[in-house]
Amino acid sequence: NMGGLAVDGPLAGSQLEQVPAYNSMWFAWHTYWPQTTIWNGEGIIDEPPPITAILEPTAGSVPADLILDQNYPNPFNPSTRIRFDLPVEGEIHLAIYNTMGQRIRRLADGFHQAGVYELTWNGRDDAGRAVASGAYVYRLEAVEQGWVTSRRLVLAR
Repeated sequence: NMGGLAVDGPLAGSQLEQVPAYNSMWFAWHTYWPQTTIWNGEGIIDEPPPITAILEPTAGSVPADLILDQNYPNPFNPSTRIRFDLPVEGEIHLAIYNTMGQRIRRLADGFHQAGVYELTWNGRDDAGRAVASGAYVYRLEAVEQGWVTSRRLVLAR
């Protein structure tokens, strides 16, 4: 588990209050997920950014296959993490779709080096609006290779 401190107010002349910020999911991904925890005087607000980490490939760490892992947590609220392994460089598209096939959110688009990528979806569409509870599909396409894979996730508000 990780711990941390939060700052309540501007740094100059403000009071500091320790707020534990724990992450017990590091073992599921074989890395850790730092998150920002903010205390607003009434409660803890925790809103990770759309992309929490991109892992640069190191010697011998380029994946052998295109893999789209199951998001975690699932069901989720307010955000979920999506990890994928890209064995070769190239153009990719990763997006969230509703059950009618309409794209809700584009998470990754464009050229990517081979490697392991981890993204966070915060349950919002491309315009920043919160989407409704329900089932969604996330789809990864490696354009040049013609590879497509998808998985299902559930948002529970």
